Amino acid sequence: MFVGALSYGSGSAPPMKRLDLNSLAEFDSPGANWIVAGALAGDPRVEKDLIPVPGKGILINRATPAARKHLLTTWHHGDIELELEFLVPVGSNSGVYLQGRYEVQITDTWCKPRRASHDTGSIYQRWDATRPEGHKGYEGYSPLVEVERAPGLWQHLRIVFRAPRFDTMGKKVAPAHFDRVELNGVLVQEHRDVSGPTRAPGLEGEDASGPLMLQGDHGDVAFRNILYRSLPSPPRGAAFTIRPHAPLEKVRIEEGLCISGSRPAHQSVAVGSPTGIHYCCSVEDAALLLMWRGDFLGESGGAMNSRFGRFLIPGGSLVRHKEYPSLAWLQSAADVWPGSGTGAAVRTHGVDRDSEGQLLFRLSVGPRHGTEQFFARQDRRGLTMRVMLDGSRVSGPARSGAAWLLLAEAATIKPRATGYVIGDREYYLDVPEPGGWKLIVRKAGDCEQLLARAPEGSAVLVSDLIW
Repeated sequence: MFVGALSYGSGSAPPMKRLDLNSLAEFDSPGANWIVAGALAGDPRVEKDLIPVPGKGILINRATPAARKHLLTTWHHGDIELELEFLVPVGSNSGVYLQGRYEVQITDTWCKPRRASHDTGSIYQRWDATRPEGHKGYEGYSPLVEVERAPGLWQHLRIVFRAPRFDTMGKKVAPAHFDRVELNGVLVQEHRDVSGPTRAPGLEGEDASGPLMLQGDHGDVAFRNILYRSLPSPPRGAAFTIRPHAPLEKVRIEEGLCISGSRPAHQSVAVGSPTGIHYCCSVEDAALLLMWRGDFLGESGGAMNSRFGRFLIPGGSLVRHKEYPSLAWLQSAADVWPGSGTGAAVRTHGVDRDSEGQLLFRLSVGPRHGTEQFFARQDRRGLTMRVMLDGSRVSGPARSGAAWLLLAEAATIKPRATGYVIGDREYYLDVPEPGGWKLIVRKAGDCEQLLARAPEGSAVLVSDLIW
């Protein structure tokens, strides 16, 4: 996280331009490995090869031994602000080279041991083959915090870059400089000088300008929504204070207000984990509101006091959820999902903590009792949700219908062999052993919903939210 705002110094920055991905016209002599598509098929979570769907708007590299050319723009840049989205399949590797010379790394290092300047969001190392073994690579910069997402999901990258400066005689008087790099909305690099081109540049030497280059020789990768603008002179007096990344030593719980979307602020509880996987739930109906990777809570110790109460401020890369009660009593699979506080929606009856300090919501839905619990996976891949309904019933007359669990709601929900792809490749949802629960995907207005109907008697459903 950071405190401060970027100033553009003398002069305002021009509006962002969109790189045209209806064709390859903005690129210089593109190789056969680069194509334009409208979507991606297959399952890049487990498949190394990207499968294009005809259309426009997505730039795909399908590297082969015979076709593995880098892609350079026809236009050149100096100082630049660049934003783009990228997607790497499992095990793949690419990079974004400013001026064709200075690389910000893109690769699949998700949940793997950290490797210095080789991780996504790093500024790649320089290389000198004449140096002793073990010292040939130098001057690389690791990300400040780990916020990359799983292979096969779209990720966001923002870069503010300053070109090297030269005097009238052509002598370099200031090195290339990264003002900042943000990965998935989180600051991962700030004020980094690069004394020369990083390893394996597309262009040798240094200059005041050069093309944007996308690496094409290391594996498949996709890009979309590439925006850029030239920047005026460097900022004056820009102040940034990086809060050091400090992983939690044990589970931490904070109560307060959380704004997750269109609904008013929720009375919520945020739960942080030493794994770096955190979440926030509504106290009213145990609904999952936010989940994130990185630091637990952000500025001002993670909370901001106001006349409305104490607001919780997540400190990492967010995945937002639709604001719905997770459980409801429905007469049929065609029933509209109820809102919070309605008779059919889940009711909470208190919150306990288990032996490891994790929250456990006690609840009832229709005539049935149960519990709901979230906890961070120890492998750091995401969250696990465990819902248990017992076989007993709340006292009262018998009721027709069944208990249903709303696992996800998004514009699209696509089943795959490994689970479900939620939304625009935003996260995965796996149900390893559904048991007697019946899973369905249904239309709900302009969205799709993934529901699970609970069987009679005691029932447990465990699902994993992976990102």
